[in-house]
Amino acid sequence: MSLEYILGVKAGIGETFQEAEQALQKASLLKPKIVPEDSPKEAFAKTLAQIESRKYAVVMYDGQPLEVSYDLEDVNRDAILEAIDNLKEVAFTYGEDSLAYQALERSIENQSYDRTTGALTNFGYMFELCKREELSPESVLPEGVKRYIVLFDANDMHYWNSNAGYDNVTDHIAAIGKALVDSSRGVFNIDKTDKVPDIVIRVPFVNRTHGSAGDEFMIDPYCHEDHIGPVVERLVDQIYQHQKELC
Repeated sequence: MSLEYILGVKAGIGETFQEAEQALQKASLLKPKIVPEDSPKEAFAKTLAQIESRKYAVVMYDGQPLEVSYDLEDVNRDAILEAIDNLKEVAFTYGEDSLAYQALERSIENQSYDRTTGALTNFGYMFELCKREELSPESVLPEGVKRYIVLFDANDMHYWNSNAGYDNVTDHIAAIGKALVDSSRGVFNIDKTDKVPDIVIRVPFVNRTHGSAGDEFMIDPYCHEDHIGPVVERLVDQIYQHQKELC
């Protein structure tokens, strides 16, 4: 089926995974109301109006602090710490140029990345998180800088799967993930302006939170509170731009 359309996205921002999830639920109330009776053209027009106005469904958590975080399902932190220790042990015993080290590194990499988008799996996210905490603890962050969790979720998946086809929708979800990965690898160069320099302190990890078929992604930028909103809005710009290139 040939159809020009763009998947709408919503985003929730918090200082923990749980806060971001609650913000994402509120963001759902801001997205265009697409109903089953809408034709694909009508549905796309609703999403396009939001894109053109840049009135995005982005919400920042504003309730009482929720302390629990990084509760990603099916991830065993002990197993990840063991993998890191094994990598160190093999490097010490045989060297990083050894076949044993390279084989173990490939095994970890195969578990760590979603091949379609280049985003991290839950295992990969926690593996990289553990390494980052070990090498660069958050206590050294500049004053006023916080770590945020941002969840991005595609809208109206049931509607678009029915009207555009699963394969077409999958291509658009992949474009969403690639937009986040590309922007993150570029250290958010899209946000480097004279008015807002160094808006992101560290390159965030991009995690595809529900596996290779999932439509939800997470990033964890470090920046000042006043900057997180503009960062997320510009990322949404990139998400829509990557999808436009499919049309």
